[in-house]
Amino acid sequence: MRNFVVALVGLALLCPASVAALESDIFPELVYITAVREDDVERVKSFLERGYDVNRVDGKGLAPLFYAAKNGSVDMTKALLHYRAKVNLKDGFGNTPLIWACERGHTDVVEILLKAGSDIDIQNRNGFTPLMRAIETGHRQTVELLIEKGSDLTLQDFTGRDIQMLTDISRNQRIKKIVAKALHGN
Repeated sequence: MRNFVVALVGLALLCPASVAALESDIFPELVYITAVREDDVERVKSFLERGYDVNRVDGKGLAPLFYAAKNGSVDMTKALLHYRAKVNLKDGFGNTPLIWACERGHTDVVEILLKAGSDIDIQNRNGFTPLMRAIETGHRQTVELLIEKGSDLTLQDFTGRDIQMLTDISRNQRIKKIVAKALHGN
């Protein structure tokens, strides 16, 4: 079997036009995940139309929605949600696509995920919520959105740090003002 695969790869190298056919016939999962990572919405839709599982995880344990959230891809996020991607799936660290989007400051994707039913106060294995990750990474607009949408300001991570402590550690003056205003109800 190994010789057969080596021969196919060798043939593909000799005939570049056959590379796409080889990939799509022998390694469709690779093509699918590559299309997700490269934000090729149309190609991903064609895979999903043929019955690919929108929630299937790759070798890293990540479903396509994680990549869309990480990359801040509004169109990919919408397409995956249209095909019923699960918004509260967790990676190996307990992070959800919402936590990933918050960590990277992709506020537009955060809003889409929240509308789709993402748990705004979900905690990862360390007890971090989406709001905590947005504060830690200094994404002011994402922090504002999460507070506006009703994120619980009283939660603590699993070491006992709360929103105020994380804000103090971050040293981001704009975020400090936003959180102070929210905590004091002004």
